[in-house]
Amino acid sequence: MAWYNTTGRDQDVIVSSRVRFARNITDYPNEPKLDTASAREIISKVKNALGDNYKYIDFGSISDVEAASYAEKHIVSPEFAAKKSPHALFENEEKQIDIMVCEEDHLRIQCILAGSALEEAYRRACEADDLIDDNLNIAFDENLGYLTHCPTNLGTGMRASVMMFLPALTANREIAGLQNQLTKIGLTIRGMLGEGSAADGCLYQISNQITLGITEEETIKKLSGVIEQISKRERDLRKAIEGERKEYLYDKISRSYGTMLYAK
Repeated sequence: MAWYNTTGRDQDVIVSSRVRFARNITDYPNEPKLDTASAREIISKVKNALGDNYKYIDFGSISDVEAASYAEKHIVSPEFAAKKSPHALFENEEKQIDIMVCEEDHLRIQCILAGSALEEAYRRACEADDLIDDNLNIAFDENLGYLTHCPTNLGTGMRASVMMFLPALTANREIAGLQNQLTKIGLTIRGMLGEGSAADGCLYQISNQITLGITEEETIKKLSGVIEQISKRERDLRKAIEGERKEYLYDKISRSYGTMLYAK
């Protein structure tokens, strides 16, 4: 079952937890040098490596609307959904793992779980990563770690992120200060759809920015600790707003409800 159809821990503040690995197969160029024949070869090799536990979806054979729906569910990136050259998605619904093939990197392995479940998402993503690593020749350098299309992913190739609902911090104008604090420790805060997007509905992604010179486990531990602190601050502010500004809060809700009810 997809993460958005399940409930998770601390979902009053934490919407979802995601871990993603960027991996590339040796002897094949990255985008935009990857030709059609090579892309199809990579898809075939990944399909054989994963076996029968993953559902294969050829994105070249589905409609634009269906492809866009995968992006809206945060299963694939908008760029992946709009791509025209050969690319595919492999899904393991039981473990909630999705593997994009021939995106910016040859493989993007990700696990998204509802609520606060960063360590579990990491464990499941590692299982898929190990399966890929055992069956394919993954590009790796002793000094640089996993070799990726974008230099900012060198090292672990891992992006761990948590989607948070932070209306109280937003109302209290603390997001800019939070961004400054996170930057100092190698983390970042972005909008709902990642880099360059707006925080619609007070939804924010908080993720690691550094992948080189740090282990995957250290990244997960650091991010988990920060998320716990942010969650506590958000809950404390919510209680304060409800207690001290209750009438103001109810007035804003009533006005919004009235607009929604009677606007033409």
